Amino acid sequence: MFYSNAIQTITGFAGTLIAMPLSIQVVGVSLSKILLNFITLISCMWIAIRNYNYINKRELAKIIIFMIIGIIVGLSIYSKIPIHVLILSYAILIIIIALKNLCIKKRLRLPKLLLLMLLLLAGVIHGLIISGGALLVIYAAIVFKDKTEFRATMAAVWSMLNTFLFGQQAFSGQVDGHILLLCLLSIIPITIGIFAGNYLFNKIKQNLFMALTNILLLFSGLLLLV
Repeated sequence: MFYSNAIQTITGFAGTLIAMPLSIQVVGVSLSKILLNFITLISCMWIAIRNYNYINKRELAKIIIFMIIGIIVGLSIYSKIPIHVLILSYAILIIIIALKNLCIKKRLRLPKLLLLMLLLLAGVIHGLIISGGALLVIYAAIVFKDKTEFRATMAAVWSMLNTFLFGQQAFSGQVDGHILLLCLLSIIPITIGIFAGNYLFNKIKQNLFMALTNILLLFSGLLLLV
């Protein structure tokens, strides 16, 4: 929890991407989705509030609209599609894009329609396995040129989307006393991770920030293949 939240605070994403594969093996998919959603919600709310003036409000609104539509689709088809095939395809896509960004420094450009489709697909994946952040990061890396704007806007996105998801999970009866206790116990490592990550964020430069972003994308893709 400490490590994943430190990374989440540095980049505004990747906490769930890093923690999800191991968490699934330890406690299963259902419990992992709820617990990691809560952990990400807390850390992202802290980042978004502290960096409110750096949030790109126009992009935030666009991302939220398309991703909520995608999340609703993802939640509705969760029990109807082969998750293992989806995860494999998703992992391969992430790895290819991360390697491309690390090896070829030229900035990726996509038509506006493809960018919107990328947001929609990110929402679908997030609704299915709470790991749609990789596709959203690809979108954000194309749109945002400043690391502070990148992190603040990403954190605001996850604060809103994860609040929506946690409400859906609670409303459907998935959040019980045992899960609430686990959420409370996670507060201490979350807090330590947030402060460690924020300290490191202030020390790294823009180029290193983007390299770290793509390394984390590659790492998350490889973890999904495990």
